[in-house]
Amino acid sequence: MTTLIRTAARYAGTALMLLMVLPAVRAGVPPQPTPAVTLHVSPRGSDAGDGTSARPFASLERAREAVRALRQAAPIPAGGVVVLIQGGEYAVTKTFTLSAGDSGSAAAPIRFVAAEPARPVFRGGTRLLGWRRLAPADGYPLVPEESRAKVWILDLQTCGITNLLPGAQPVLLTNPVVRPHLRHLLERALPHLVVLSHSEVPMDVRVINLGTVA
Repeated sequence: MTTLIRTAARYAGTALMLLMVLPAVRAGVPPQPTPAVTLHVSPRGSDAGDGTSARPFASLERAREAVRALRQAAPIPAGGVVVLIQGGEYAVTKTFTLSAGDSGSAAAPIRFVAAEPARPVFRGGTRLLGWRRLAPADGYPLVPEESRAKVWILDLQTCGITNLLPGAQPVLLTNPVVRPHLRHLLERALPHLVVLSHSEVPMDVRVINLGTVA
């Protein structure tokens, strides 16, 4: 028993020593060199701009192409390139990709960073704006009279949603808790609208996000 206690104490001391040493040897983020080139991206910019703070680009893709053009013209100078992304909301229609050829080096890194203290937000969906109450001229006679004041409608085309695929089935996706109530609310006015929860969509079904209702 004495041997067991001494062994446990020895290992406990080792564990304590490791816990005290690990924070001291933990590697931090190395300091970054002052960039030789700074490009700016802003939701209020234009991809026809030159990437300066006065004429920023509007997309990450345009900034990426500008960096690639710099690499083709000459080696990236010491300090590298930083792309400063200003705060705001960016509409995303496809995945932003970078390849190994877009990499820099330790002395000349290529970085895409948010401009402090900005908070850029990238949205893959479309904000559905312009909702209005259902009017008698809109039709929908199946909607009960007492419910009409609670129904709001929106023309998707006014939001720029025109990419409905031929033969595609419109589906309203919601969470499992809301689904039965939403289905009951819509079944009389829109009996053919499919209402599913996210967990009911098969993995092999392609889903195209047309918009989000918050």
